[in-house]
Amino acid sequence: MKKITLSLVALFAAFVMQAQVEVVLTQNVGDTVTDSNGIACPTGDNHWGRLFPLSDYNITEDLFINSVSFGVQSLNVDTEVIVSVYELDGNPVTGTFTLLGSGTVDVSAGDVFIQELTFDEAIVVPAGTGNVFIEVEHVNDAEGAVMFMAGTADETAEPWLKSVTCGLSDFTNPAEIEFEDANLYIIAKGDTILSTNDYLLSQVSVYPNPASDVINISLPASVEVVSATLFDILGKNTGVTLNNGAINIASLAKGVYMLNIETNQGNITKKIMKR
Repeated sequence: MKKITLSLVALFAAFVMQAQVEVVLTQNVGDTVTDSNGIACPTGDNHWGRLFPLSDYNITEDLFINSVSFGVQSLNVDTEVIVSVYELDGNPVTGTFTLLGSGTVDVSAGDVFIQELTFDEAIVVPAGTGNVFIEVEHVNDAEGAVMFMAGTADETAEPWLKSVTCGLSDFTNPAEIEFEDANLYIIAKGDTILSTNDYLLSQVSVYPNPASDVINISLPASVEVVSATLFDILGKNTGVTLNNGAINIASLAKGVYMLNIETNQGNITKKIMKR
């Protein structure tokens, strides 16, 4: 009886030391898609994508992607769309794509909505992966289905588009073809299994983001900030300081910054957008 009791205690302790944490990979600001932030080749193939550096989300463990959602600006005929998850070594133009998994979803005709695909089995992104690239693919078929992807009014990183039919044989930033407002809506949801310390750090949040004047740092009760340093994209310390859980960024130029937070449970880095 004593041996069984000890075994149960050990099992419970192992369970407590890990936690399943929900992860959302997104570069869109908000979840409202519009009728003016999309793009597509109207006469052929379309490959829309987003590149997610996992370091931006502090993910070092195995990531299990359960679903992907994408925006539809317009679709005239019911059609099938393919969603693929890749590990990408490098950038979408010259990097190496390794397929981790894919799925298909039937999309009904309509205007300005979000479509979700839940995979039959979670797609596993192995620990140590640098970049995840999520591709949404649609080929205009014999039934005459024409789909335009929708976007949001704002974003924190650039999307990608490829269409051989329209002369884009490589993935291209829509801004390069004068579609600066094509803020394509593609997000992924999943989870990771984290140790206790990693779980606590995952609960550290910085808000609002994007921000104009002040950003706030929210912490679990057992996490204490040792220091917080905000760097610009060139790695230069901006010199702004943390006071009572808030950082005043009103004097900084618009752009992307990296906030390094040193805590008693470890370090965490957050990407900050100043607008």
